[in-house]
Amino acid sequence: MAGYCVELLSSHINKLTVDVNFEESAITQIEVNHSASVYEPKDETDPTILIKADCVIKDPSEELLKMTCETEFVFKFDPIPENRSAVAADYCPKIIHETIAEKAVAILNSMGHKLRLGESTTVSTVSVSEND
Repeated sequence: MAGYCVELLSSHINKLTVDVNFEESAITQIEVNHSASVYEPKDETDPTILIKADCVIKDPSEELLKMTCETEFVFKFDPIPENRSAVAADYCPKIIHETIAEKAVAILNSMGHKLRLGESTTVSTVSVSEND
């Protein structure tokens, strides 16, 4: 597969639920799971793609932290791939994961909870499906 420059143009959380029950430093591990759907533009010369992802951020026991969110990401490709969905499946999941994890931590910190990402963060398998 040829090399592509993939740029995240925007990311938005459209819906969020947060259940927290922990003290500072009580969580040593979080998991970020997400499944995504790809929406290609109608105009084939448009270099962007929309990815909608449903996400769950939780501790392994789901007793201390569970966040669910619906998100939207707009990516720009250079050059424009023939099969955008396949390229999106290869290039975008890591960016989506990192962006969601950073936003989750920022939200929790703004709520007064102290949580940092680091070596204890685990990543689950991401699935990407194509939508029209």
